[in-house]
Order: sequence, then C-alpha cells, then structure tokens
Amino acid sequence: MDPVTADAVVMFYALIGVLVVAGVVAAVVLTVRHRRGGSDRDRPVGERGHGRAP
Repeated sequence: MDPVTADAVVMFYALIGVLVVAGVVAAVVLTVRHRRGGSDRDRPVGERGHGRAP
C-alpha cells in the first residue's frame, strides 16, 4: 500500500471515529435530557415544577 492510500485510510477511519463519538455523545445528551424531563421552559405551564410529565 503506497503512502497516499495509507493516508486516505487513516483519514477515513478518523472520520468514522469522530462520527461515532459524536453519535454517542448526542445519544447520551438526549437520554439524560429526556430522563430529567428537560427544563421548565420547554413545557406547558401546567407541567412546570415537577421533573417529568405525569
């Protein structure tokens, strides 16, 4: 394998790694936000005050 191809493979795997990490981070953030019910600003007035919808 010549150096150019090797570089391309490394870049390819680096890109995939970044995408996987970004996906995991996004999933964790969404899960935590969902579990905590989001902030009070995100929900109707009637549901303010307690962490999640009834």
